[in-house]
Amino acid sequence: MLWNSVGVVRCYNTDEENSIDVEFHDSNIHHPLHLNNVKNHTMAALSNEGLLLASPKVDDNSSKLECMHFGSWDSNKDWTLEMPKNEEIEAIAVSDDWAACVTDKRLVHLFTISGIQCEVFSIPGAVVCCSARNKQLSIVYHKGSGVEDNQCFNLLLVDVELGGNSRIKDYAVPLTSKAFLSWLGYTDEGHPCIVDTAGIISLLSPNCGSKWIPVANTAQNLKGRSDTYFVIGLSEIKQEIRCILCKGSKYPALLPRPTISVIPFSLPFCEIDTDRGKLEEENARCSLMHKSIQSLLKEGFDLDTEYRAVEKQWMDVLLKMFALATRMDRDCRALDIARLMPNTVIIQGAIRYATQRHKITLAERLSEVMNEKLLESSRIEDDEVELSSPEKSFVSPELPHLKHRSRNYNEEDDVILKPKPLSHVRNESSKSEGFEETMEAGNIKSNETSDLMKDTVSKSSPVSNPFKRSSKGKELRKEELSRQNGIDDIFHNSMKTLAAKANSHTPKDEKQSKKSRFSDHKKEKTQNQESIKPKVGFQLFLDENREKIRTSAESELSEAEIVRTAMKLYKELPPSDKQKYASTANKESTNKAMNGEVPDINNSAVLKDKTEVLKDSEKAVSKKRKENSDDTENNKTEKVKKVKSNEEKLSQTTVNKLTQFAFTRTP
Repeated sequence: MLWNSVGVVRCYNTDEENSIDVEFHDSNIHHPLHLNNVKNHTMAALSNEGLLLASPKVDDNSSKLECMHFGSWDSNKDWTLEMPKNEEIEAIAVSDDWAACVTDKRLVHLFTISGIQCEVFSIPGAVVCCSARNKQLSIVYHKGSGVEDNQCFNLLLVDVELGGNSRIKDYAVPLTSKAFLSWLGYTDEGHPCIVDTAGIISLLSPNCGSKWIPVANTAQNLKGRSDTYFVIGLSEIKQEIRCILCKGSKYPALLPRPTISVIPFSLPFCEIDTDRGKLEEENARCSLMHKSIQSLLKEGFDLDTEYRAVEKQWMDVLLKMFALATRMDRDCRALDIARLMPNTVIIQGAIRYATQRHKITLAERLSEVMNEKLLESSRIEDDEVELSSPEKSFVSPELPHLKHRSRNYNEEDDVILKPKPLSHVRNESSKSEGFEETMEAGNIKSNETSDLMKDTVSKSSPVSNPFKRSSKGKELRKEELSRQNGIDDIFHNSMKTLAAKANSHTPKDEKQSKKSRFSDHKKEKTQNQESIKPKVGFQLFLDENREKIRTSAESELSEAEIVRTAMKLYKELPPSDKQKYASTANKESTNKAMNGEVPDINNSAVLKDKTEVLKDSEKAVSKKRKENSDDTENNKTEKVKKVKSNEEKLSQTTVNKLTQFAFTRTP
């Protein structure tokens, strides 16, 4: 009657006895059962919490449903339900919390495991079979008549809610031509799966866009034409199929007890006999496994070790594919492979390998791909931080629609949606070691580490106002990320080493570079000066602590120095104090807006402080220039005096020598 991952249900129907035996694979779940089949049950469904049996309609006897609840804490574990006389049960399924049956009237009845009728709904076609796991019910039904020996089935996926709020999704069922559906079930990870009589096993993966993926073909492993494989279960993490070999039949024999064999996943890729085809098929399987484990991690399962192992295996496969493409001079294909790489560590290894093989254009394009990956990861991290941060956002009184939205947010502070954090930890050192091992395994010449990676210099990011959100933030973020990882330095140094003999720097070029650097520095200064727009919370903090900063200083401070010290103190404040200042500022601004006081931007104290700071800075610069000019003039006068004194000394000594010479020559 039934053989699944929980146990085996066998029915004996002879002249001497009519009984049902239930045997569990794990004896800790329940002891074996022997039941008298008085009601002539022909259908069975088994789970860890219950056994569901159903009998068809025979003559005047109506169809009946019987359930045995293993986890019941009272003395009544069994319950029986009789269907209407004009309705017959055609398919049944049971989960740990509920049971379901589908009748010939195209009705689906949902019950609790204790026997309460909760919901009834219709399906659009005649039922073929059904299966259940956790809170999901899958029903295969006839969508319509097939064309030329082809079946037309659909899968109805039901998210069971016993309160009457069950949701339904409909999917078309792919079957091989001239084949029938032979098995319907779930993987160990909870995804629907089907098997047809041609041996094709298809998996409905929501992680891949809810598509049917053919993961194996059992007919390839069969020797005899009449042999088949009876599938028991699948595992996406282990990528294996548990099945029983049936020789000359469709169903496994009961005695002797058959052994369970394991078949690995094998996607139907082209040119699977070549190295390229094998690597591409393995890459697709690793990607599928990586996505399934990632979804389970988000649900809270502890699969950190499996996640790291799968990621390392996937990285090895991608590096082998990249090395194979570069050795075949397929740089465009190698770039496409780099876009499939999951993280930046493996892309760094690809950049290193490309530079070692003197493929500079490929390395430059790989650096662009790496920058895109870094920007994408930083954007995702920023979104997670914004969702998880409890601080309230400031809304100016000039935007009433945002102000109304912020009021609704403040009224509902108690309910905060936070994403579940991923608990996996990636070990970068193991990834780099895996890169070296992969290069050796792929027949790649592992030379010494190039000087390009040794010459990487971490440049400091330009100083900017942390309170400003400018439109150029993305470009600055991109430059900072690229400088942190040393990618620009790698290619700058590589181009220098390759073109050192051909190109030489002239003094004119050096002057032009100095000028450009000076102009860039000026541009950065002007940008920073333009970006000085203090927030209202900081302005309140500055107004409160201005006198304290002046009195605490040993010498007199200018307005610019006071603002700088206040900025440092404000940065050191805890976020709770910053939130208080922001909230008080928000209240003051909203009160002014409600009273009709519109803040004058041109005459505000903020711009006064700005002008004072700029004036002080300009005065300081002019003083320094004057001092430098005075110093240069003094140095010039001193040099002139020294030259004159030396000339006078020289003139005196020459005159004395000439007079002595003339005196000695005279008779």
